[in-house]
Amino acid sequence: MSAKNKNVSKNKKNAQDLSPLYKKLSLGPEIRGEEPKGPYPRGRVKQVFDVFRAESSPLMRNNCWFLLFALPFFFVVYWCTNYFAGLAVSGFDFMGNIGMAYPGGADTLVQAQLAVYDAYQFVLYLLVPAIIVTSIGMAGAFSVIKSFMWGEKIEKVTKPFFRGVKKFWWKYLIVMTVNALLVLALGSTVIYFLKLRAVGAVTGGHWAMLIFVCIAEFLLLYVNMQLLPLLAEVDLPFFKQVKDALIFSIKLAPIGLPLFLICLVPVALLFINNAAILIVIIVLLMMVGLILYGLIFTAFSQWALDSVLTPLYIMEENKNSAVKNKNKKKKSDGVAVNPVKDEISPIQDKPVEVVNTKNHKNNKGGNGRKK
Repeated sequence: MSAKNKNVSKNKKNAQDLSPLYKKLSLGPEIRGEEPKGPYPRGRVKQVFDVFRAESSPLMRNNCWFLLFALPFFFVVYWCTNYFAGLAVSGFDFMGNIGMAYPGGADTLVQAQLAVYDAYQFVLYLLVPAIIVTSIGMAGAFSVIKSFMWGEKIEKVTKPFFRGVKKFWWKYLIVMTVNALLVLALGSTVIYFLKLRAVGAVTGGHWAMLIFVCIAEFLLLYVNMQLLPLLAEVDLPFFKQVKDALIFSIKLAPIGLPLFLICLVPVALLFINNAAILIVIIVLLMMVGLILYGLIFTAFSQWALDSVLTPLYIMEENKNSAVKNKNKKKKSDGVAVNPVKDEISPIQDKPVEVVNTKNHKNNKGGNGRKK
């Protein structure tokens, strides 16, 4: 018995007791390069760090290819943010009314704050195309990472990376375009709130708006933990993959939501207003952070596949195969040749005798002897 069939037998009882939501899953085969080796014996958390240590060299090469597509994102986050924020306040004069050398109206700090917020808003617009470009590299990166997490051997990363880009780029492009627009909406809401706060115009309704948008965006972006790896793992149409990712995200929310919140901590550190700390965080993210994000997301997704989707798919395939074999056997037992029109007669309860029409005219009775 193969490892996959053993896993199905183990999960058969659980599959029969599935919740109604799981029964709405679209089933499809996994996109593997090798036969499955069974579940990892040491658990998902240890699997992430074991794969990271054992495959560090090819994972770094995979990360380098991905960074070629992610460089615009980091360029916008670091350079554009600092440049446009500095440019926004460069024209302000805060030295008025302090003597003969600096007479008359100085600009206020509030005006400078509003200008900086406008600069941040412009950077958000630049972030949208940067995220879209990054999505193309995600197609190749997740294609390689899911193979390592399945224990498949990859000697050269370049070929499977660009094979994944060629096959899945359009799916990741759609998903990350939506994500970019969600980030733009969230960032614009925060900037709008900060501008109102700077001029002292914040009300209770604005606080409610900010909290609602943050929670809604958090829940929508959380679906990426299932969806991004799933796009390269299961052979299904795009919208069925989105549906499955939504179902798994809902059912696994007690574990997934805290995990996603932890994953957002390094991203939140990017908003620290300290250039030295920001450089350190960006370098760590580029070197190891992106790899760990890919491994964590993929482990979470494959846990759902191994526990629910793949066992259900194999059980469904076995059931369909058994029905086909049963129907085929019935047809082979019940088919006879029509002596006149040479057509297949319908299936009957008893076997149908084939009568020799040539001898039938010369015979009488059922003994076959001539009189």
